[in-house]
Amino acid sequence: MGVAILIIVIAGINFFNFFLALVPSRIRAFNTRKVFGGSNLRLRIGVVAETLGLIILALLIGAVLVLLFADSPLSDYITTDIFSADNLMLTIALIGIVLLIGVIISLYPAYYITSFPPALVTKGNFQSSASGMLLRNILVGIQFVTSTALIIVALFINLQHSYMMNYDMGFNKDEILTVQMKPFKSYAAIDAFTTKLKQNPMIVDVTFAQGDIVAPQRTSWTYTYNDQKISHTCYPVSWNFLKVMGIDMAEGRDFTKDDENRSAVFIFNEEAKRQFEFNLEESTFNGGPFESASLIGFCEDFHFKPLQYQITPFAFCVSNFIQWAQLSHAYIRVAAGTNYREAMDYIHKTVHEFDPSLNEETIQVKMFDEELGVYYEAEERLAKLITIFTLLSVIISIMGVFGLVLFETQYRRKEIGIRRVHGASVQSILKMFNLQFLRITLICAAVAIPISYYFVNRWLTGFTARMPMSWWVFALAVVIICLIVVGTVTARSWKTANENPINSIQH
Repeated sequence: MGVAILIIVIAGINFFNFFLALVPSRIRAFNTRKVFGGSNLRLRIGVVAETLGLIILALLIGAVLVLLFADSPLSDYITTDIFSADNLMLTIALIGIVLLIGVIISLYPAYYITSFPPALVTKGNFQSSASGMLLRNILVGIQFVTSTALIIVALFINLQHSYMMNYDMGFNKDEILTVQMKPFKSYAAIDAFTTKLKQNPMIVDVTFAQGDIVAPQRTSWTYTYNDQKISHTCYPVSWNFLKVMGIDMAEGRDFTKDDENRSAVFIFNEEAKRQFEFNLEESTFNGGPFESASLIGFCEDFHFKPLQYQITPFAFCVSNFIQWAQLSHAYIRVAAGTNYREAMDYIHKTVHEFDPSLNEETIQVKMFDEELGVYYEAEERLAKLITIFTLLSVIISIMGVFGLVLFETQYRRKEIGIRRVHGASVQSILKMFNLQFLRITLICAAVAIPISYYFVNRWLTGFTARMPMSWWVFALAVVIICLIVVGTVTARSWKTANENPINSIQH
């Protein structure tokens, strides 16, 4: 919402600057009408009406774009029905706000263009005041600050999403495929399914768990330890889970096949050991769904929740109570260099053959990154939306620069002609305009960097694993905006710089 409001603001600034950029070419017509009896009030109302007409046209075009948007993949980025009756008040409010903004931004240009004495202007003596030039530079500066800040924010959001997807979460997620099945009723059935899968040389090993290894919420277990009630996350798995997923032991031993015959066997993470002061000597617990439970070791800490969450006490559990374990989520490690499409097709076929009651269309074999990406959809959606808004902001800012250069080249046309007569080259004229706008750009970048740093840093505090705020991201954003400014200024001033100096002086 904040970015959308910024887009509206810089669009309003653009209208303001474009109107003022056209003052040199329109002021004579306005004041000629004043000479023939037109009142200032009537002319100013005409300017406001002209603005509202353009805005109404823009609203109609916007409505068409919304219709097209509703049938495009972009509609997945919102969670409401575009054509819902609930949106009626929002639509009315939007139209009212935009029309009000239109009236506000047109009042000063309407006053400004009608404020000059007709006799002075019709003689061609119109001049631009220093205060007017300063105002236009400030307004374009606001656009530069907004665009530079949005570029920085968009870069960091996209980089953070990539950082999370590639972050070392404490286990080996490479060459892992996943598939959701019905809960197994016995370990013998798990062994039979694993044997069938491993008949294919592409399959290295298979393990099972109760749901995703990375998830915001999962089963919690409460029990008594040293006369204290303790609660922690509990994750039922098959005996070879840590080995297949590449989770290292810090102390004690890993699960073995024999543990599937015991009431409950636990391996805690090191965070649980620190918080609860566990030790292997006191390895029996009371409470929970089991008759007895034993602690056999501690694994190294890993991220079992998305990176927005802290690492908390966690336990893997192997139990002979398989109905409680609900082992239905298979993690399948494939050989390096495997053709993933062939492996996924083989797994899909094997799952259906093993359990024909499963609908083939509901069997979804996924890459692990695809499973993990579900928990970062909000960040991915935000990254894409901010990128789209940034592109809009940059495009609008280019228009703003274009308008200001248009004013400058028209107002300084005679000066440029005199410079050319005295030997100035086209390159020197272009350099003059580019240096003028690059100075504005760099000043705005100096303002945009701390603003964007504040918002990005605040956003990144929501992640336990966050990318470093590298200086090169800020530098890249400044380079991008500078290149855009140089390209826009050069393109707009090229014609004036190459114009016949005699025509420019006589204009």
